[in-house]
Amino acid sequence: MVLPAVSPRGATDTGPPALVPEPFLHVGEDRVYNPLTDLTLQRGEAGYEALRAMLAGGLADREEDARLAAAGWLVEAGVDPATRSRLKYVSLEAHTVCNQACFFCPVSVAPREGYFMPTELYERIVGELAAYRDTMRS
Repeated sequence: MVLPAVSPRGATDTGPPALVPEPFLHVGEDRVYNPLTDLTLQRGEAGYEALRAMLAGGLADREEDARLAAAGWLVEAGVDPATRSRLKYVSLEAHTVCNQACFFCPVSVAPREGYFMPTELYERIVGELAAYRDTMRS
């Protein structure tokens, strides 16, 4: 008799996917911050104690797991985190010409030849960035 494989969260290979805490969480003394969703869960809020217990290796019930997963605090085990990244800030340098001489910039002491990005390339990049509009702040 072959038993189904059991995941760390108790799901079987025929059941719901195994869930684990989001690997990018920033865990503080009284709060947990998710940089991918830009949400903070603080002590006293619904789900906080269950998430902290899971971060410490404990288990929550399936109903709580579903709520935490829907909010982005839990993710499927084994999924490459790089496939879930979100674009939040974009800095697009359309030309290299600068006369500001900022103390922290290497261009202030070693100027480089001016270059202007072709308009077609700029427009293509901006068009590709449009797909991330919902997650970008600036």
